[in-house]
Amino acid sequence: MIKLPVFPLRSLHPNLGDNIGDSSNANVRPYRMYIAYLDESTPQESKYHVVGGLLLHDGVFDDLEWCLSAVIESCVPEGMRKTFEFHASELHNRRGLFKDMTQPQVKDILESCVGMIANLAPPIFYAAIDNDKHKLSMFGNAPPVTVGFRDCLDGLEIWFERNASKELGMVVFDNIDSKDVRMQVLTAYREYRARVTSAGGSRGKLKHLHDDLYFGDSAYSYGIQAADVCAYLINRHLNGRENTEYLYEELEPAIVHAKLIPDSNFG
Repeated sequence: MIKLPVFPLRSLHPNLGDNIGDSSNANVRPYRMYIAYLDESTPQESKYHVVGGLLLHDGVFDDLEWCLSAVIESCVPEGMRKTFEFHASELHNRRGLFKDMTQPQVKDILESCVGMIANLAPPIFYAAIDNDKHKLSMFGNAPPVTVGFRDCLDGLEIWFERNASKELGMVVFDNIDSKDVRMQVLTAYREYRARVTSAGGSRGKLKHLHDDLYFGDSAYSYGIQAADVCAYLINRHLNGRENTEYLYEELEPAIVHAKLIPDSNFG
């Protein structure tokens, strides 16, 4: 297992003051830009459809890229490094591109990856939709991913209001193969985040998020890959999978928004 690096990690900062943008004050720092990376976890044997991920401010992105690339350099066989992706489900179960890796190899990679994410301690958000109960709910016709996504947006807005009320974030979601589901996720975002068409106009429910949602290819995004790892381990925790519980417990202190849908009182 790769050792954690010894260097000062930048911490998440709250409000930066009312005088941001005043060029007369050379010591004033600019706004921070936050990026929320989200993904879904839907193993076939799972009771839950989890939408989850993490929030990084721009100063921490360099740290994440450095940390995960260090894991690849130290733990991944050289011939696989160029195209390696932290795809937690396939990696943990040694499927697809990882089918020829040994169990100790995948264990070492996952432990090192989770250790790096836990060391950075970004806020982690998730919503878990109980598939069977969802079908019986009033929103049962909606794809679970859109229901979970809306809840994560609510959680992000609450976090910004409490911790970074003068700052702005953007949301990046892992690319969705189904064009219909992708459009429903995009529509959900645009219903929450109104277009501003007048000076001082309302942004709707998402006062602190960018004006549109972006989709990314996980193969080229460490942020999405980190979200994938988080969502997968959260899903296994909710399903009582004990052999990865120690990895979930490393991430648990950073979880700031957790929601089961429908709630435990349903039915």
